[in-house]
Amino acid sequence: MELIEQKGKVTWVGKREEVGAKNHPKQSIAISFQDGKYDADLCVEFFGQSVEKLTEVGATVGDEVGVKFRVKSRYWESGDKWFTTASGVFIDKLSSADAPPSGEALDEMPF
Repeated sequence: MELIEQKGKVTWVGKREEVGAKNHPKQSIAISFQDGKYDADLCVEFFGQSVEKLTEVGATVGDEVGVKFRVKSRYWESGDKWFTTASGVFIDKLSSADAPPSGEALDEMPF
């Protein structure tokens, strides 16, 4: 399966968790983006080694990021339900929330 790529603004960063018998790391982020003329949201779950990429980037709320992910679904037979997850593989910070907009002149020092 090919990776899907989406750019957007980080709206939420979940806490890092240790899951399973082997305590694998897991962390999720949510991004918002324009899908045609509508706003859309996407929660991407990073698991195992991909959590380290998320940690290295240090994405915070308001940052513009690009994520690459796979869509996975699994069936829960006893509940007769399907669950779908966007599994993050890569993340890149495109701009920081605290960075001045590009092309904006910085104020000069008053002295």
